[in-house]
Parts: sequence; C-alpha cells; structure tokens
Amino acid sequence: MVRNIGVLSVLLFFTTASGFAQIQVQPAFHNFGNVRPGKHYTCKVKITNNSAKAVTLSTPSINCECASVTIQQSLLHPKGFTWMTVELNPGENDKGPKFLRAVFTASYKAKKSEVSLIEKDFQVRAQINPFYSFSPEKLLVSYINGQKIVGVDGQLELDDKTYPDWRLVKAETDSNTFTAHVSPQATPSTYSVHLEIPSGLLPGIYSGKILIKGSGKTATEFQYPFQVTVNSIWDVEPRNLQIGALDSPKAKTWKGITMVRQIEGKPFKIQKIEGAPSWLNFDIKNNSTGNCLIHWELDPGKLQDLKAMEKPLPKAIILVTDFPLEKSISVPLNVSFESKLRSKTQNSRPSVRLEAKPNSNPPVPGPKPTPQGTSSSLKKK
Repeated sequence: MVRNIGVLSVLLFFTTASGFAQIQVQPAFHNFGNVRPGKHYTCKVKITNNSAKAVTLSTPSINCECASVTIQQSLLHPKGFTWMTVELNPGENDKGPKFLRAVFTASYKAKKSEVSLIEKDFQVRAQINPFYSFSPEKLLVSYINGQKIVGVDGQLELDDKTYPDWRLVKAETDSNTFTAHVSPQATPSTYSVHLEIPSGLLPGIYSGKILIKGSGKTATEFQYPFQVTVNSIWDVEPRNLQIGALDSPKAKTWKGITMVRQIEGKPFKIQKIEGAPSWLNFDIKNNSTGNCLIHWELDPGKLQDLKAMEKPLPKAIILVTDFPLEKSISVPLNVSFESKLRSKTQNSRPSVRLEAKPNSNPPVPGPKPTPQGTSSSLKKK
C-alpha cells in the first residue's frame, strides 16, 4: 500500500524595499492533498498592490515541466489585484518529493527616467505518489563472464485503492533467454519479483521487460524493465585497430600494437588469427604469459596492387585463444580507401556549380604503445 501524503505549498517572498513590502499574497500556502501522476491540479493565489504606486509583474517561470504558473494581469494600479494560477500536472514517471522554484520580477518607476526591478520567487513543494511503483525502478546486474549469478530481485507495490481487486496471474519476460517469478509478500499489495539469469550468456548487454499480468476489474499488466550486462574476460587495448586509408602516403609506414590481457591474470595463448588480410603482417609476443602483444605492420608491396583489394575490406579480426570459457576475441578494424571516397564525392556532385561538402575524414591511426615483448611464437611476414 502506498501511504505518502502529497502536499504542494506556494510561498511568495517580497523584499522590504519601499512600496514592495505592501504587496499582499493570499493565501501564503496551499495544500493539494494527495498528488497522483496523470492528474491535473490547480490553485489560485490573490496578489494585491497595497502601495501608492503602479506595479508591473513580469511573466513568471518555473523550473519543472510538471508544473506551470501564470499571472492574469501584469499591471497593478494602487489598491488593484490580480490572480496567480499554479497548475501541477505530474507525468507517469514523476514520483517522490518535488521542490520547485518559480521566478518573476516586479517593477515600478522610481523617477521619470528610472525603473526599479526586484526579483520575486516562490517555492512549490509536492510529494507525488504513483499508483504503482517498482523498487528499484530498473533491475540492473553486471558481472564478468563465467561468474556465477543466480538472479536479481526487486519489488512491485500497488496502491490498493486504485487496484482493490487485482490478483496476480503470471509473470514472464519479453525474451526467451530469461525467466521471471513473482510472489505476494506478507504486506498487502506488495509483490516480490525475481529475474532468473541463465548460465552461459555470451558477453554483451541484454535488455528487456518482466511482464506481470493480473486479473480482476482493475486488471492490468505491469512492465518491469531490466538490463543484464555480461562483461568479457578479455581486456584489449586499444579496442579498435585504427589503420585509416590504405592508399594514403601514411599507410606505407603505419604500425600498431594491440595488448591482450585476461582480466584475472590467468595464462593463455593465442592459437591463431582469423580474418587478417594479406597486406597486414603481425607478430605475437609474450604469448605464454597471459599478457600478449600483437605488433601490426602493413606490407607496402601488397598495398601497391590496389586491384587485388577491390573486394570488401574486412571489418574485424578474430583472435582465437586456448581459453575454454571465451575462446574468441573480436578486434574491430577501421580501414578504407581514400580514392574511393573521393570518387564517390565527385560522382555525387550536381551539374550546377555548387560548393560540395567534403566527406568525413578517414579514421586517424590509433596510438602506438611502446611496451617491449620478450618472445615470439606466431608471425606472419
């Protein structure tokens, strides 16, 4: 059962400067009572100018999209009054305590050529209570591949006045990979939610929803979002192999290093490298210590024969290890042809004389780390 009491209080502060101290706000506070998402709440505040000077009120502003404030009349003559309207429209995702601040300025002519401005503000406080809530708002779990994880738990709490006859029917997920279980707690209208995580998930991010279905006149389906992150056991630095344009002058001297490490420091070997093109040479060092270094170098001789490379360029290189839990490591390869980019730009130019926008620049080669290896077990030259 949700038992929070919603209160919205409006307070307008005025300076004690001459004239402005005689502006009266009635009432000084307002209590909306219980505030619910999706509902509309309005209150009016009377502003009276008890001074001997005419006062101009600016358009007010408030620092939340869930509320708005307006002033009916900007110019107040001596002894005149106007109405300020505060509207609260909590959205479906709004809940909990709110502290808002609305601001406007009041001005009057102090002399013939001068205008005095003073900023005014008022505070809005509210406790927004949803008809149902999840705790936590989203089920999140992150773990390393191979680590034993049973699942993650949360809670569904219903407002018993809104769902007086709601009864749990079943719970399932929108994914075939995960299963969910929901059971009522001892506290009325409160349910335990458990997301079961299967073993053997590959590294990646898995997002979905638990669908909690019920019966009764107020029957509805509640959707509990979840996200499961399975982290790889491999630490690869840099993550991408940035080569750039093969037909640029820099390609002849390009060299790179990739460091591969098992995050727990366990030894492994890279057994083979798949997908490496003929124009890319590599040399693997420290291949038995669990901290491998792969030295990459382009073959200038094979780069000269561009016709032999008309086929699509590879997008990744696969490192195959002897580690049974996660045998393969994919290293993205960023490579292109400058000449092809230029020809596409030229062919796409219109016949009329216009200034053509250049294509995106080719990727910049990655950093060149300088660690030194001690042995070599795999080479391709």
